Amino acid sequence: MNKNKRTRNNDPKKMASKTTKIAAIAGLTLTCGMILSEISPAVANATTLPNNTTNVQVGKPGDFDGTDTHDKDPEPTPPDYNKDHQIHIDSTDSTDQAGHHHINVQIDNSHVEQTSQPTYNWYVTKTNELHISGSKLESDSFSKLSKKSTEKITKIIFDTKIAAPENASGLFSQFINLEDLVNINNLDISQAKSLSKMFKNTSLVSLDLSSWKIADSTDVSGMFENTFLTSLKVNSQFKLGDTSLVNDSLIGNDPYKWVFNDKNRDINVLSTSEILKESPNLKNDEPTLFTRIIRSNKTLTRDVELFTNLKSKVYSEKSVTGFIGTIIQINVPKIKGFTANKKVVNALVTEYDIKVIDPQNTGKVVYKSDSTNPTVPSTPSTGGAVGSSSSSAQKPDKDKTPKPTEKPTIKKAIRKITVHATTKSGSLFSKSLHRSNRSIGTNTSWYSDQEMTIGGKTYFRVSTNEWVSADDVYEYSEQKHTVVTKDDTSSKDLVNSRDKRVANRGLAKNTAWASDRIVTINGKTYHRVSTNEFVAASDVIVK
Repeated sequence: MNKNKRTRNNDPKKMASKTTKIAAIAGLTLTCGMILSEISPAVANATTLPNNTTNVQVGKPGDFDGTDTHDKDPEPTPPDYNKDHQIHIDSTDSTDQAGHHHINVQIDNSHVEQTSQPTYNWYVTKTNELHISGSKLESDSFSKLSKKSTEKITKIIFDTKIAAPENASGLFSQFINLEDLVNINNLDISQAKSLSKMFKNTSLVSLDLSSWKIADSTDVSGMFENTFLTSLKVNSQFKLGDTSLVNDSLIGNDPYKWVFNDKNRDINVLSTSEILKESPNLKNDEPTLFTRIIRSNKTLTRDVELFTNLKSKVYSEKSVTGFIGTIIQINVPKIKGFTANKKVVNALVTEYDIKVIDPQNTGKVVYKSDSTNPTVPSTPSTGGAVGSSSSSAQKPDKDKTPKPTEKPTIKKAIRKITVHATTKSGSLFSKSLHRSNRSIGTNTSWYSDQEMTIGGKTYFRVSTNEWVSADDVYEYSEQKHTVVTKDDTSSKDLVNSRDKRVANRGLAKNTAWASDRIVTINGKTYHRVSTNEFVAASDVIVK
């Protein structure tokens, strides 16, 4: 801006153009004879990032022909961060053919509250998010926040690396509806001497503090007081003993159990009081994730693999069912020629699996030989429990049961298959016949592209490495048509997919029926006329 004396016309009509700066604030396009400083010193010096841009046209050279004296530019007025709207001007401008200068005016109306201090900045958005940046927070960094905003904030986002104050006691405790801390690893707590009651009263359910290395001398008393965390990930050196991970009133009668992976990556379970006591002794090389077990009304059924000293896999004697989020007991199967060191082991029922707890220690089963030449247990062909059909394990039939080292024969074979209605579910196996944690439901239909033969048994592929036994399904050809029963007998018998006659049901002669599938059962062709009812092709005429 030219700091020499300038003149301009004092004509009232031209002087009235000053009032148009109000329109500029409203986001309109102006053509006027205004000096930039007259729009607003705050506008000219605002630096916050823009949300909206408005083109403002400022007068061309020569518009000023009156007299007016300015010894110096007015002092810039800092932006008022407590206003809902801030106006910003781009640092660049342009001149059109008429000689008018164009400046971008920015309007930011997304911030409800904001502040700027020498070492930190924060602002609150209309979506109740608190954004924090700077170099270091103070103990009272959020004291200027209104109670209304404080109670509405659900998310805090650390936009840059920033140090916590030495006394971070109760730093976030006023945010009673806080549910999420984003980029919490950007908060450097290395110089903090107190983190006591830091998250007290918040609504946080999950915290990842694995990047925090908290000194033994740091006060962490009541850090999680009156919170109901269900997931907590911490560094292995983090001592949880005084953090109030659960309300003190529940200690001694603690209803909560927490699952975590120990240094062997095996599932383990501790109560809250045990975690508070044992956490310094876990000595994991990696951060530990503690997840609180929450019981569900849903159940899960699985064949459970036990961890033993035997080379062959050992499974539960039968499929086990339990409520998700509970700990159940698994009976240890008996094996002829061996005696187990325990009768039951504990297992955790998760959403997708049932896993033995602490399988390397308390959950491990040790089988001791009863004689010098015991019967060596082998992996069952079905992937089920050793001795699942009886209390003793039989030697496998070489003609029927594949050995673990036997290579399967696989060929391409496109077919459509359906799980027999009389089958509880279609168990799935890997190529090496290890039982999968998944199965396919009764009466469900699947596309298969490969056929595998091993040990005299056939399997159909239904997923990348999941195979279903041919014994559990039937093959069909999809074809919609109508069949009419012949009139040579009074009624025609119906069978199910396993060629069992359907009792007390039949098709009257000379009646028409819709059919959608043609199947071959025990070498004989049938037409499906109901979900699991089939009429022989020899008893009908296809229309």
